[in-house]
Amino acid sequence: MIRLVIENKNEEKSQIEIVALSDAIKTAAELSVDLVGISLDQNPPIVKAVDHKRLLYERSRSKANSPKTSGLKVTKEFQFRAGIADNDLQRKAANMISYLKLGHPCQVIISSNRRNLREDKDAVVTTLNRVKDLVGDLAKQQGALKANQFGSRGSLMLQPNVKNKK
Repeated sequence: MIRLVIENKNEEKSQIEIVALSDAIKTAAELSVDLVGISLDQNPPIVKAVDHKRLLYERSRSKANSPKTSGLKVTKEFQFRAGIADNDLQRKAANMISYLKLGHPCQVIISSNRRNLREDKDAVVTTLNRVKDLVGDLAKQQGALKANQFGSRGSLMLQPNVKNKK
């Protein structure tokens, strides 16, 4: 015994019957459709009477018309502290460069504490310029530096440079 689901084009509801497998095969032959297993591990198994070629065509059309999400690149976020040591900055920038080469936009967030701000009021901007020098022409700056009112935190978006992408 199987549960047979028959969809009618004219009706909104499907017809569901519990029949023997041989009866389901006869019904499918009369309707000139195929039997497709929907959930075979159920008790009784669920089988649907559909035109298999039409089903494959509709699936291919829905895939062709669906938006391409694989082409979208996720924004990567990198956080730096103002006054970061050169070797740490180079390591983080190398990681950012690898993502830029893959085509990912990168958001750079720079934060500073009061001690760094007492020594250098533009510590956030100085660190940002060091990051931009390391990245070079692999990325272009999108918009201006966004900073808070105290100058202790700033963020910037870097977009991969299309002509350097390989």
